[in-house]
Amino acid sequence: MPGDCGHEAPLITQSTEPAILIDARAFALACRALPRSTASRFLVSACVLLASAAMARGAAADDGDVALQYTRRAGAQYCPDESALRSAVLAHLGYDPFAPHGRRRITVTVARTARGLHAQIDSLDARGAIVGARSLDSHSVDCRELVSSVALAMSIAIDPLHATASPPPVDAEPPPIAPEPVVFVEGPATPSHTSIVPSLDAALVTGVGFAPAVSFGGAAEVRLRPATDGVPGPVSIGLGGRADAPTSASVSVPGAGASGAGARVQSSLLVGTFVPCWHHGILALCAAADLGALTGTASHVLTSETHSTFFAAVGARANVSWPIGRIFAFGLYAEALVPLTQTTLRIDHEDAWSTSTVAGDLGLQVSVQFP
Repeated sequence: MPGDCGHEAPLITQSTEPAILIDARAFALACRALPRSTASRFLVSACVLLASAAMARGAAADDGDVALQYTRRAGAQYCPDESALRSAVLAHLGYDPFAPHGRRRITVTVARTARGLHAQIDSLDARGAIVGARSLDSHSVDCRELVSSVALAMSIAIDPLHATASPPPVDAEPPPIAPEPVVFVEGPATPSHTSIVPSLDAALVTGVGFAPAVSFGGAAEVRLRPATDGVPGPVSIGLGGRADAPTSASVSVPGAGASGAGARVQSSLLVGTFVPCWHHGILALCAAADLGALTGTASHVLTSETHSTFFAAVGARANVSWPIGRIFAFGLYAEALVPLTQTTLRIDHEDAWSTSTVAGDLGLQVSVQFP
């Protein structure tokens, strides 16, 4: 209606000009008391304009009256910043109540707790005394919800008549709050323990090039392998021996006359072995060195003599081993050797057999590891 001034102007609780607010209420009451005739419309309109100006001036008197102190503690560093909080309060009130040196001060502290987030709001007067306090807790890891509640609580504390309950949008979506970091407390360093793990290897061996025919024998090695804190290292050293059973073969020595016809030569091998290895999983690559004696003799001849000669050979070995439990292992290996000495068996001063320039053997191995 033209003759109605509308609703009563709100009273600002923290005004810097009380006289203006009183005048605003007086103007509003006077507006309602005026007669609603056509002749008084001009006076009514003037009354409305003056009352509105007084109320606007009274509302503006609180602008810049509050100083804000906003702190984000550990675990809450991804919460909206102070600028976002100020904007949210402004959206609730419709004006900016903050100034660096306001008469009043509001402190807001947001921190991470074991159950979520916690906000503490304290309102202080011009003398620094706490005149109001509010605590807010949130079980959500999304800090935007808590800061929106903080902004509403601050707006009500600053100006309850102008505060609106509609939640304002937060300026920017903050990154998700990272979970609390796990803190490892370092104790005194424990020194590594290095030990030597022994094992015993036994093998059945068949070879070629060591005797006049395919030879058969046995080998045994004691292997030493360093281990750190119970974990075997990549290298090991094997020391052992090998013995081949006597092996014979028929030979024909034309130059030996009747004594060479139908003769047989026989040899046996006894050597010590040195086998250092590099291990990778079930595979081992090794160097090999043999040092010992080869014994030879002839049979089915008129005169038979047995002689032993020095034997030495070097070469390489490849070994594959499969563990059976924690103690036993089953393996296979192949070895190639180059004899460093040449041994020849003779009948009546004629050559009957000589060691090969390259020899090789295959081994079927069982290992026992000692704890």
